[in-house]
Amino acid sequence: FPVTISGVCLGSQAKQLIIADPLAIYISSIPFMIYAITMIVAVWFIVLRRVSFGIFLRHEVIARKTGELFGGKMPLNRRFHDVSDKRKQSSSVIDFIVPLVSLFWFVIGLLLWFGDHVFFGGENHLFQAIQSSNIFAAFFFGGLAAVILTGVLYLLRGRISLVEFPSILREGFSLMSGSIIMLLFIWTFSRMLRADLQVGNYVAQLLLGRVDAPLLPLMFFALTGFTAMMIGTAWGTIGIMLPLSLEMVPVFLGLTPPVLLADIPKLS
Repeated sequence: FPVTISGVCLGSQAKQLIIADPLAIYISSIPFMIYAITMIVAVWFIVLRRVSFGIFLRHEVIARKTGELFGGKMPLNRRFHDVSDKRKQSSSVIDFIVPLVSLFWFVIGLLLWFGDHVFFGGENHLFQAIQSSNIFAAFFFGGLAAVILTGVLYLLRGRISLVEFPSILREGFSLMSGSIIMLLFIWTFSRMLRADLQVGNYVAQLLLGRVDAPLLPLMFFALTGFTAMMIGTAWGTIGIMLPLSLEMVPVFLGLTPPVLLADIPKLS
């Protein structure tokens, strides 16, 4: 979890800021994830009310007239992998459901397995297992297992052939490479801000005596909104704001890290 990277944990670790359960903090922050909640509600509203405007409406018109889903500008590397009419007619919902369901259950199962859950003969219950699990390994091996299962299913059902499989993998990787690179940069930059540069402590020292502590939530809200608008990525915003804010709050309250969560009412 991002809060773990930013110095929140139960054990004694180097440069620990807050002694608390990272999973509990993450769950308690869900009601304040206004961006994510707004997006979910907006998607349901747009789908149920069939709302179309701007670029959405333009692409829907192109799709109805031409049958293309790329706005009339299908990438060249995809034109050679167009689906035949025979495959389109024999397609099924199961081809869409199986990859999603298998990915979900593989990741959840590996999270519990790596976290020594009681279901796999361990000693930890659900939240304890998730907290102590190797999240990155669970996502990697869970995604790999889902790809293998989906590939075998598609081969058996005749959706793809062995000749097409390598090119599909390359195209899928190229589509996700931007997101993977972005996450790597975010994790690296977040750790540098907190552990190496200690930007939060520096900014807090500059603002002490100039800004009152009760104004911190409003200040963080405005700065987070501005950062998200400038860089255009929610994960990037989290990677910047979490190490900054979690280091600033104890300094403003006159506390020496590591501190208990109960001593920071603005976070608890």
